[in-house]
Amino acid sequence: MEKDSIKEKISTNSEVVDINKASFVSYDKVLFYDASFKIHKGEIVSVIGESGSGKSVLLQIIAGKLPLDEGEVKRSNSTEASYVPQNIEQINVDGNITVRDFYYSARELVKINQKKEELESVMANGNYDQQILRQYENILNDFEYKGGYTADFEIEKILEGMKISEKHSGHINLNTKIGEISSGQHTRLLIGRALFSSSDLLILDDPTSHLDVDTVNWLVDFLKKRDQGILIATQNIDFAEKCANRIVEITSFGRVLTFKGKYSEYVIKRDSILESEKKAADSALEKYKKLEATYLKFKNAGVYKKSKDMAQVGNALESRLERMKENLNEMPGVRKVFREDKIKEVSFIQSNENINPAIHISGIKKSYDDKHVALDIKNTDFFIKRKQILAITGNNGSGKSTLMRMINDSANRKNEFVPDKGEIFVEKGLKVGYIAPDYLEIPKKGNVFHFLLESMQEKNEAEATKILTFFGFSHQNIRLRTIETISSGEKKQLALAKIMAQRPDILLLDEPADNLKSDLIEGLIKAINKYEGTTIIISHNKDFINRLDVDLVLELSKDKVSLKEISK
Repeated sequence: MEKDSIKEKISTNSEVVDINKASFVSYDKVLFYDASFKIHKGEIVSVIGESGSGKSVLLQIIAGKLPLDEGEVKRSNSTEASYVPQNIEQINVDGNITVRDFYYSARELVKINQKKEELESVMANGNYDQQILRQYENILNDFEYKGGYTADFEIEKILEGMKISEKHSGHINLNTKIGEISSGQHTRLLIGRALFSSSDLLILDDPTSHLDVDTVNWLVDFLKKRDQGILIATQNIDFAEKCANRIVEITSFGRVLTFKGKYSEYVIKRDSILESEKKAADSALEKYKKLEATYLKFKNAGVYKKSKDMAQVGNALESRLERMKENLNEMPGVRKVFREDKIKEVSFIQSNENINPAIHISGIKKSYDDKHVALDIKNTDFFIKRKQILAITGNNGSGKSTLMRMINDSANRKNEFVPDKGEIFVEKGLKVGYIAPDYLEIPKKGNVFHFLLESMQEKNEAEATKILTFFGFSHQNIRLRTIETISSGEKKQLALAKIMAQRPDILLLDEPADNLKSDLIEGLIKAINKYEGTTIIISHNKDFINRLDVDLVLELSKDKVSLKEISK
């Protein structure tokens, strides 16, 4: 196995958490069963699996946020964990505290610093004794042990690496209040705080979602230098390959496979094991069927009733068949390895094919206040026409989502988020399908199938089933699924399904491929390329953008704005 900076040999006394025969049942199925693995300091464990397989649930269980149905998670009382969920709405943060104090609290430095300042104030007045001096000495030791003297430097390096420093954001520094930071930057801020923490166990649920390639690479390098136990759920296979040295896969049939090594090594080993198990199961099933056929042949002919000896033979065969059946059911190869659902090819359809849903963008500038410019393309004027795809690219904070949100506002005539200068013109009466990381428009409760049905202009149950299956929902229980029980990844899938069901004239898709597994991304690419309406897309996934039939590329940065027309 290829060596990397992570220690290959990890001593048993560095164990952080022990997961033993963990099982969890959702409302309609076993999410996973018999999950058994350990996490040690200096080890990066990547949990992979398709949306809805239970990755987030497993992380919540290990973080102590959810109880197990069966099995146990052993973690000593002294083991501290830092957990960043996929859905950051689960975390309540006081908007009035500064970035510095928010990060300091991850190491208890706020309390230590307050006590340090109190003692220094007392000592400055000359009213102190040996006990005060000992307290102050202990506080200084704690402050140093927690990295207090280098904390600001560490935080600034992390903000820089996560691309939310003042250089990248234009306004975020150690004294910035959390409430002054946009929702799109909150995830990066929370991940950065977890990285700054000195916890024994770092748990990150899909941390690369919404991160550009450079930031992902920085995160890989940062994690590989850590001495913590690290547990990461991800669908970013390239990320898992680069940083993880143990793979945990939750299969679509609930079985949990574990492997020490890189993802590429794991896939080869996994496929070999599953193939061997399947061959063994097929062979055992063939033997069972032959014996069963023999037993039934003689039973139907009444042979076992002719004498006591033949009756004993019949009973013996029946007992043998029962044992074979029990053994067969226990064989791992009998379990289904991949989903049976065939994804039928569908596409986005325009409501009114006689309308040309052109969009005119002219001289736009948008600021959040007098100091912080969110977007400045005041020297750019262009049209996006029907059947065209515009890709908006650029680093985080360059204004991509701001522009998309203003286009959606203009199309819906809301006048809630308009440019300070310039104009965005969209023809009246057009239906817009808009999705963004913080804008899915999925209710908190309800039935998945009924929700999609109600989204359709003309209710069609067969079409609704087809669309939901296309976006990864199993047709076997499609009418039973409730929104309360679906994962964050499945909420993205449902939001895309809703847009498809609404038949929009304009598609506004902000990071649509995030949290989608490869076959769903493949289907989404085909569906967008076949679409007859107007499409505007934001994505940090370069492979996703490169496989779309893009007509225009608007590249945004702080230094320049460029608009390129792609020749075909």
